[in-house]
Parts: sequence; C-alpha cells; structure tokens
Amino acid sequence: NYNHFIAANERDTFIDFVHIVEEKNLEKRYIAKLDFCFDAERMREAMQAEGLKWAELQSSPILLLPVWKGPDGASAWQKNNQWLSGWRNVLNNYDGLVSLQSLPHNLTHERRFRGKDILEGNPIKLAAAARIAKAEQIMVVTAILDYMGVKRFIDIEARLFDKLGQPITTIIKLPKKAFGKDDSKWFSKVRQTILDKVERSWHSANLINSNARDYLLVSVPAISAKQWSERLEALRGVAVIQDFTIRTLDTRGGTILLELAGSREALENALASYELGLVDTGDIVSIVEKSITQ
Repeated sequence: NYNHFIAANERDTFIDFVHIVEEKNLEKRYIAKLDFCFDAERMREAMQAEGLKWAELQSSPILLLPVWKGPDGASAWQKNNQWLSGWRNVLNNYDGLVSLQSLPHNLTHERRFRGKDILEGNPIKLAAAARIAKAEQIMVVTAILDYMGVKRFIDIEARLFDKLGQPITTIIKLPKKAFGKDDSKWFSKVRQTILDKVERSWHSANLINSNARDYLLVSVPAISAKQWSERLEALRGVAVIQDFTIRTLDTRGGTILLELAGSREALENALASYELGLVDTGDIVSIVEKSITQ
C-alpha cells in the first residue's frame, strides 16, 4: 500500500533533479519555491514492484456548475442557498486529482448563464462556459425541490458533458428524498458521494497493470530533431507506457510501437498532461499536439 511504499523507499532515490524557482536568504530563515523532478522510469519500476495500480495524474479541467431549482425557478448564482454555497465551499477547499474549475460570480456570467439553461443542458451555453473556464468537460450538479401535498422532496442528479456541451454520462441520480428545513449535513454527504464517484472513475481510467500488456503502433510527426527528442522524452515519462520501440524514422517523424501497461484511455489521459493527444483516422493512430486534436 501507499504507506508501506513511502516507508520502504527514500525519496532521494527517485529524484532526478531539483529546480529552484524562487529563493530568499534571510539571517535565520531560508524561503524558497522548489520543483522536485522525479525520474519516471525508476519511479514506475518501484511502484509496480509494490503493486500500486494507478498513477497520480491530475485530470483535465472540469467545470463544475451547480444548479438549484425551487418553486420560483432555477438558479445557479444565489448566495444564500445551501446547495449552491456548499459547492462553492467545496471548490475553495478541494484538493483531489480531479481538476475542478468554477465560473467567477459576476453580473455578466449571472445574466449569460442562467440556471434554467444549465439545468436543461443547453449545449450552446455549456460550451461557452467551458471556453471561458478553459475546461475539457462540464459537470452539472442539480438539486430540484418538489412538493407532494405539503411535504417537500428533493431530487439530486450529477451529469457530465463534453466541452461542446454534449452529454457524456449521468454520474449519479439519487432517489427522491424528503426534505427538511435544514438538510445541510445531508447535502454535504451528497456532495462527498458525488466527488468520491468522480475520483473513483478517474482512478479506474488510469489503472496500471504490468501483467495485462497491450501494444499500439503510433505515428509521431515531428518537424525537427528537437521536437522528435521532446516527443520521445514525453513518452518516457508516461507511466502507462512500459516500453517503446522505434520502427521507422525520417525527416517528418517516425512510427513507434508502444508497449502499454494499462488502457488506451489511461494513455490519452497521461499524454494530455504533456499537451499531447491521440488522433485515430481508422488507418493510423498519431500522437500530436493537443491543439490539433481540438
């Protein structure tokens, strides 16, 4: 497990170099910002030896849009609403692997991105919000208050959309629940349940299993020897790539056989951290700059 891995391995074993970003020397204090750069190959081998099955990859940005719908309509911006303010607090304190983003609350956004449009999954509005937040996906979390006689009930749903506002999946849909005057604790539990499910989904998409290997032949275009070298260096740093073999090489790049210890989805997620992506034309799979895939 993780604790055993930390106890059994010295951090210096895996450090390739340390980069000083900023430093200040005072009479009795040293203040600095340091980047610790780890050797990917040594780190990968040690993690696999300990049976650790997924890599600590930060997800691409996901825009979180909470919506509350009551008898007076849908809102995404009320300040004193438990559901909405709770999500704002989550975003301020969240420290997980899923990169959650929010839209700043201002009059322009309040008028442009109305609760009704977000609740209905309006693709034009969702895509515009994603562009502003520079997000790859949008997660809409809704709470809908309804009445059955004098009793109040609440419906909770979390849906995931791509950056063009097209639906991907429903993350969670909870059964209708009786709603009291103060259900802040239950709201907190629901928010944590949603976050846990998103985190588990991200972890499962980045599983590393050296016993279940696969191979993928990819084209890697390059316009210079420097860019070719940078592409190879990036591939060496991808945890899900166990090994690779250069099959062909010319002035326009080359083809590489990748030996994978995980899924193709895990490969795409890892490449994204290097601003690279996969393009599959049906005849060939290429690794290119992420901006070209968009």
